[in-house]
Amino acid sequence: MRSSLNGGILSVALLLSFSVHSCPEPISVVALLPLNSEVSSFGTPFLDGMLSASVDDLDVTATDVSCEVDITYLDTTDESVSFVTQWYSALEMEPDYLIGPLLKHNQQQLIDMDRVELPTRESIGYWLYPGEFSKLTISKLNSRKLNSRKQDGSLPQLYQFSIGNNEKIRNVLSYGWEQGLHNISIILPNSEFGSGMAEEMRELWEEMGGVVLAESHYGERYSNFGKLVEDLLKVSDAEGALDGLFIFADEAHLQMIVPLLNYYGRSEPVFSVSAPLADGLSESERLDLNSIIYPQQPSLVGEYRVDDLLLQIENIGFDMVNLIREEKFGELQQGEFYQGRAGGYVVEGERLERELCMVQQQRSARVILQCPSLER
Repeated sequence: MRSSLNGGILSVALLLSFSVHSCPEPISVVALLPLNSEVSSFGTPFLDGMLSASVDDLDVTATDVSCEVDITYLDTTDESVSFVTQWYSALEMEPDYLIGPLLKHNQQQLIDMDRVELPTRESIGYWLYPGEFSKLTISKLNSRKLNSRKQDGSLPQLYQFSIGNNEKIRNVLSYGWEQGLHNISIILPNSEFGSGMAEEMRELWEEMGGVVLAESHYGERYSNFGKLVEDLLKVSDAEGALDGLFIFADEAHLQMIVPLLNYYGRSEPVFSVSAPLADGLSESERLDLNSIIYPQQPSLVGEYRVDDLLLQIENIGFDMVNLIREEKFGELQQGEFYQGRAGGYVVEGERLERELCMVQQQRSARVILQCPSLER
């Protein structure tokens, strides 16, 4: 591994050669990442995951292709240089893969600049764009120029991927739909984050053909949570037959929801957007989570580890380097499947989607209901 720091740019060459075949030239990757933790907590774990993708972590029998990967990353939170300057620096490097930018306000800068230069297929092979799949901000990016470039084939192959909770939302809603749910209600935090998630869940569920009967947003006072759930159930019953309840909450609220439903004589299934189990939960606390269904990263199935957002982002960075190093994007485009740490990867149109495992808490144990790695 070699590295050099100059003008906010750090270049790291990772030699990951271990099998019978290697690429004739190193694959070049440029990543636009926010590395100042005071601005964003996402960039550093993503980079850590990229740099940790080493031969020691891989099953050498899983692939017959290995390549040297040359990673250059630019800190988009570096105040000594503008993002626009970094953007053009990235384009001038003409990498095989361009990743980023991660921050929404940097993405908005690209949208707002009418004369911004877009990468060309002649200079960049793949553009991995971190954006949420139902809010295709990239589609707003100089739409006339973008569509024209798509038609004449000069735009790099674009893959949009999610590093946030949106893939968990998509996975848990899709699983609920597959189980026959139609009418659901949702419980989310009383915050801008919770409102945005509610909008996302409604949009996705209604696209599937379902109905959101009601939604409630809880505050910091745990004593009010029981009344909130009671009122939600009354509204749901007034609107139609409730098939299931979807929730995003901290563990304290998650430990309350099943006992509350039991108290009100309800038996609807509960789906949590995130894994509720963390280190240190007692036996009784796990029993309070009994029957909750939730998505989990494949690498954590069977382990009682914190399945938090930053670990997910680190694993996505790890998987990205392996997808690049093993040259899997062409295969994914043809309908193939790749099992990574953060999920099973498939391509739908221009979206790089992650399929997560669905797990249910059954008393003090966790039972796998569905997992892409076990079904392929």
